[in-house]
Amino acid sequence: MKTLWLLTIALGFSSGFARAAAATNLKITKAGNGVNVEWNTEAGNDYQVESAATLQGPWQKRTELTASVNTLSWPDTELAGVSQRFYRVALIASAVPKATFLAADSVADDTGTLGLYTSDIGAKAVFLASQLGAGGQQLLTTGTLTEQGQNWNYAPTPTDRLLVQFQSGTNLNYYVTRMEGTFSGDAANFLQQPHVFNYRVTSPPTMDLTFTTEIPSGTCNFAATARGTLAWGGVTYTLDLTLAGQYCFESGFGYYSLLNDYRTTGTVTAPGFNLRVDQRRRFELITSDRDSSSSEEEWNNNTLTVGADTFKWDNTKKQKSFKNGKPSSIDEYWQAHGAVLKNGAAFGTYRRDASAVLQIIKFVLVLPDDVVDLETWQVL
Repeated sequence: MKTLWLLTIALGFSSGFARAAAATNLKITKAGNGVNVEWNTEAGNDYQVESAATLQGPWQKRTELTASVNTLSWPDTELAGVSQRFYRVALIASAVPKATFLAADSVADDTGTLGLYTSDIGAKAVFLASQLGAGGQQLLTTGTLTEQGQNWNYAPTPTDRLLVQFQSGTNLNYYVTRMEGTFSGDAANFLQQPHVFNYRVTSPPTMDLTFTTEIPSGTCNFAATARGTLAWGGVTYTLDLTLAGQYCFESGFGYYSLLNDYRTTGTVTAPGFNLRVDQRRRFELITSDRDSSSSEEEWNNNTLTVGADTFKWDNTKKQKSFKNGKPSSIDEYWQAHGAVLKNGAAFGTYRRDASAVLQIIKFVLVLPDDVVDLETWQVL
């Protein structure tokens, strides 16, 4: 990418104090035995600080930094014996990282899936603790469940949360604040029937999320919220999401069906990343004694602000189907389409790619000078 030189500034030394020429967005100040170079930035851009003994150079790279806020600074402490030094800052990358677009596509949707996953574990943990610790006569939401082989052991401490310890080393802390519903069956029956289940789940440093879920009596509609922090792709995001839709199931002799269709709205933020969420996911599953079939559709109308740029997902869509856990109807059903706009102008497109040789299928976002892999599936 072409380098953009921002400003050049000269620094002289007199009695150990620094003097900086006037500049609008580059400032040099005395800092201990050295100087501090500070400049205005745009979040998401990469900058390189260079120095030289004269304006003619040669210029030497001193450091490279990525901006997550509106200003960056760098201390130069290697000034022993130096009487004069010039500095300049270069913008070396203005493109938004691919990981940013991947996060805008996936974080909110993954949070919805995480809510289903943690509510399932949390409900099972409460039912199991209540059985092991109170013989099923009392609802226990505190203590410790420890996985040992095919069995679980229960201990009554801690008394402020329910700690679930897996053999894999993963630990989940559940702080259950409200749990109402049908307790005559198992945890799966509790979640499928009208209920209220509110809890905070932590697993440092990966997540600290508070979920609320409710399915009113007489309906299969549901409302949920997800608030807190989630580490995803090496970045910690702050979430404030609302989910609303349907969670309907039906079962009979030898079959089971599930419809989970909901919309997610709210915000996902991180330094230099501000996402306004508007997504929809529709998942359908039908199982029998021998087979299972499922389909999934995802629509995205998110708006992402990075620095001075605004990216708008223009009703992009991904859809896929599976039979017995393997991709099915690839040529007929699997597809991805829609556009991403940058400041109102055409910028990126969604596309499905497939490789018969590698036996993989991908959903990708095609950008002007790059391709972002959104999902990759093995076709077996």
